[in-house]
Amino acid sequence: MKQAQNRNVVRLLLTFTIAGYCSGAVNLLGLELPNVDLIEDKRGVSMPFTHESPSSLFGCNDELVTEAHPCHHKNLKLKATHAGREQTQVPIYGILTQPYESDDFDTPNEYGEYALVETPLNGTYIKMSHVKYLEQGGARIVPVSYKLDVNELNSLLSQLNGIYIPGDSADALTNERYLSSIKSILLWAQSHNVADHFPLVAVGYGYLGLMMQAIKSEYTIQAVPAERYFSNEQINLRLAPELTYTFDGYNLTQLEDLLNQVTFLHELIYSIPLDRFLSESLLSSVFVPIATIHEEKRDQEGEFVALVEGSHFPFFGSALSLDKIQFNEESGLGVDQSKAAVKLAQRIANLFVDEARLSSNKFTQARDEYKAVIQNYDAKVVEGGAEMYLF
Repeated sequence: MKQAQNRNVVRLLLTFTIAGYCSGAVNLLGLELPNVDLIEDKRGVSMPFTHESPSSLFGCNDELVTEAHPCHHKNLKLKATHAGREQTQVPIYGILTQPYESDDFDTPNEYGEYALVETPLNGTYIKMSHVKYLEQGGARIVPVSYKLDVNELNSLLSQLNGIYIPGDSADALTNERYLSSIKSILLWAQSHNVADHFPLVAVGYGYLGLMMQAIKSEYTIQAVPAERYFSNEQINLRLAPELTYTFDGYNLTQLEDLLNQVTFLHELIYSIPLDRFLSESLLSSVFVPIATIHEEKRDQEGEFVALVEGSHFPFFGSALSLDKIQFNEESGLGVDQSKAAVKLAQRIANLFVDEARLSSNKFTQARDEYKAVIQNYDAKVVEGGAEMYLF
């Protein structure tokens, strides 16, 4: 949804929101993981966390390698195949809803608490393209309201196999309850991933909301030049393919040739330049930028970050609208839907869903699962041609 008529207001509100959040970033390194010094993690400085032997991973011994974390699941391929670790063939992904109509429930009281909402899905939405994007990889979808009480949210997350945080409007980043929900999800996922496996995927403004949780400087997030938002962009690799999860399996020549053929829709009016990303010690210790948005007049350090991965946990972030490559329903965006672009988008969706297959979470009651899935709701077509679930 383009917000052209509200862009100046959004920029002003977002500036205040970012400043407020940056002063109180979440301590993502608060967990004491056995035998792993997160600050000194090699993966954070572009070394291959994926392909090292267990003995070289900071005290990762055989006992720890039998667990999902802190020795990342990718290392387990040394002992077992991906299929051998599957916990479910049809994982359930939660998709966080976005605010459609903010109300009094989205503002905390003087103690920073939010009121309980009897019908938390009301006034929220999910674009159909996000649902289709994950379903094509074999996932089922459950809507997760950002208005859920933290206890209700944690209870629901414990029954899902992964969480996907979309962000289709900059207005979402001015909603305190939405950002608070992202914070709660991040803290729960970090804790849960110590002993189990739970992927977290954030795209668009959802990605930016996730990054805000670990940013301390109000100057890290920058305005994107007008010609660069709602634009189709090429990306530049920052790491060799084998040092990433997203592109592992390609050789460098193959991947560079592919990325020269395709473009990605970039819809953000705010984003994070690589040099500012790396200057944030907490952010760059927890997330690894793997690609940037190509810009002819800048070196890579000044380019905006396009894709990130978690240093320790199965977290993925994208400033690009990956879902639109296959499922764009809005006219005038000029999205690259070539065979090469579709194939790449499908591959990334498969990765996200494969990550969820490693989760052992499940609904305790089948009837609760049937009631929760998104098939219980009807989608609507709104102005501009976009199809979405308006709850």
